[in-house]
Amino acid sequence: MSDERSERTKRSWLNVLGAAFVGEPQDREQLMDVLRDAEQRELLDGEALSMIESTMRLSEMRVREAMTFRTRMVFAKEGQSLEALVAIANDSEYSRLPVFDENEEHVKGVLLVKDLLEYFFEQKRNTFELSKILRPAFFVPESKRLNSLLREFQTKHNHMAIVINEYGDVSGLVTIEDVIEQIVGEIEDEHDVDEDADNVVARDGGFYTVKAMMPLEDFNEYFSSELSGGGFDTIGGLLLSELGYLPKRGEVIELEGFRINILHADHHRLRLLEVQRISPEEE
Repeated sequence: MSDERSERTKRSWLNVLGAAFVGEPQDREQLMDVLRDAEQRELLDGEALSMIESTMRLSEMRVREAMTFRTRMVFAKEGQSLEALVAIANDSEYSRLPVFDENEEHVKGVLLVKDLLEYFFEQKRNTFELSKILRPAFFVPESKRLNSLLREFQTKHNHMAIVINEYGDVSGLVTIEDVIEQIVGEIEDEHDVDEDADNVVARDGGFYTVKAMMPLEDFNEYFSSELSGGGFDTIGGLLLSELGYLPKRGEVIELEGFRINILHADHHRLRLLEVQRISPEEE
């Protein structure tokens, strides 16, 4: 009996010692300490570590933190013509559009822009009915966790979800790209800003491509202007101050001798502007 007790005690101590030497993490913070140590010893690069940390944070984030709010949504409406839908798709450059009813209260479905292509042929143009090509909308609550949403996007083969609040009203939309960007950072497109590029690039026809984060002082020096920031330090901040809201891509603003076209804006800030001088008689 004493031999059995001795053997159990021996195994118990071996387990304790083994755990001490192996250093198996007991919680998330300990796991991150192990990964940070691996990065310091160059067993893991910094980019991979950042992605792992971001992936783990998905389980703590809610849809409302990644969605595009309703006021920023681009959408179509029931009853719109083929030409109107094509114009919306062309201006927004989106491949999917939520479709609301005519009162803009309820989402009736999702339009895949590619489904419009067959109606470009004359023999099919007269048969076009938007309701017949709508795909079912996928609805999720604002409170849904992003890791669960990502799994549903994968299993249901959806790329977009309509977000509803606690009262069942549409509060925005979220895409699979929005979720992935929480892991890998913003996915750039052809309109995104090269951080190393100049703040201003002159183009033909008197147009200039300008970073929204360009300091207002530098903007005034470059264009020999006297714009006042009203407490904002950048040209983008000045625009937000003047408008009182975050403008969408393609929106045009005239401001003290300049016509400014929004080339690129994400959910949170302005990124890239097209600036053109205008004469007083054009204002």
